[in-house]
Amino acid sequence: MNTELLNISITFNERWPREGYMFIPTFLLTKGDKLVFDWSPKIENRKLKVEIEETDNKAEYSHNRKKIASFEISKTAHFEIPQTGLYNIPLENPNVNENDIGCLIIHRECSINDFNQSPFPERYYDYYIVKEDSKYIKKCTDWGYKTDFGACIIEDYLDNDDLKLVFDSSTMDYHSSLKDENRITKTIFFSANKGDKIVINSIKKSFEKFIVVCSIDKINSIKLWGNLSNSSYFISNEDSIYKFETYIYRRTYGCLDELPDEFIDLKIYRNTDSDVNGFDKDYELISVFNSIFNITELEPIKRPVANSGYIQKRV
Repeated sequence: MNTELLNISITFNERWPREGYMFIPTFLLTKGDKLVFDWSPKIENRKLKVEIEETDNKAEYSHNRKKIASFEISKTAHFEIPQTGLYNIPLENPNVNENDIGCLIIHRECSINDFNQSPFPERYYDYYIVKEDSKYIKKCTDWGYKTDFGACIIEDYLDNDDLKLVFDSSTMDYHSSLKDENRITKTIFFSANKGDKIVINSIKKSFEKFIVVCSIDKINSIKLWGNLSNSSYFISNEDSIYKFETYIYRRTYGCLDELPDEFIDLKIYRNTDSDVNGFDKDYELISVFNSIFNITELEPIKRPVANSGYIQKRV
């Protein structure tokens, strides 16, 4: 199985992550994986310096980084992964007067026949929730990248599976619908088991004066890998809770037109038996202040909620 890990133009980055390096991506790779580096320079004979580092769950921020390879690419280079784990790939930062020096594409030839194995690491954060002055506060205890499996990958849905309905915006209510003078935001939560195939049909309505945005997150994680299209799917990489959020806002400053309440047709399915009320039976939602990102949001809490100041810790 061949996966494109990266396709990037190499240009001078004045906000470099580390001196001498333009960009430092991190990947979760398996022993025996073969990396293929294809370099297309815009300047004749211009080589590109690349390094490979073993790292831990802190990725680029780790104090345990170990450089295991350093080479210059003139056209193509290969590298075999010595052991399963997280790897940083620091890429050279060109000189400021060179600007755009070429394009680098990195492919992974997978060592095992697992089409659901994701090479893109999933960033998590561990937290606990406390009640302070009648308000619930979410506080972070740790963060990092998971080392046992990669992030869920969003891809276009082209199959014709026997699917079970999870949510239909035409007949069911969102868990939250918030409106102010500048924006309307709608949110729905749902649970999934490891291996479940989740299909999302999200048809945005077209407006001249408004923009519609939608996204999907996993609780205690940072986004899924990829972008939603009109019909998308992903495979749940563990038993977890997901949050789909969509919002509409005005395209131009000064526009006073009323925001339309109906701006997206949303249907969510999965390939396993689905109880459309299953999430609400198992969880309730409370409003918490997320001190990690300085926002107020809804948090799913397993029923029943304990009657104490300490609520719950997610790991």
